[in-house]
Amino acid sequence: AAAEVVRSQGAVAAAEAFVAQRTLVSPFDGTVAWVAIVPGEHASPGLPLIRIGDPSAWTFETTDLGAAGVARVAVGDPATVTVDDIDGIAIPAVVREVALYGDERQGDIAFRVILEPAGPVPPEIRWNTILTIAIDPAMPAAAEASPAPGS
Repeated sequence: AAAEVVRSQGAVAAAEAFVAQRTLVSPFDGTVAWVAIVPGEHASPGLPLIRIGDPSAWTFETTDLGAAGVARVAVGDPATVTVDDIDGIAIPAVVREVALYGDERQGDIAFRVILEPAGPVPPEIRWNTILTIAIDPAMPAAAEASPAPGS
């Protein structure tokens, strides 16, 4: 009987390992936003199967800021994010990251900028939505002027 228990425990462990190898697990809690596979279908390595987002940790990203614009943008600059297809939504944001290296895009160099919201994100916003991002670059502090002689 003891040998049968050990054999059964081994079978259970093998079955659990089999299931674990075929189970998708997210590295974080979130909401499933897109599924590209059905149960029983074989997955191809390297292709996305499921997209998961965390609605409590929004960020906004642009990858088309040119060299002239990126030179004026810094981490901490305020910005406003609007949704192209929904009137009346303006989300205040702050620049969190500015790429140091640009990518070539259509004969130009474009830089990636990541912003985080400075307030709540309305529930109408969806992942992969087309947005307009307006960054208000911080103006350099005006140099202190010395009074002119005789003033």
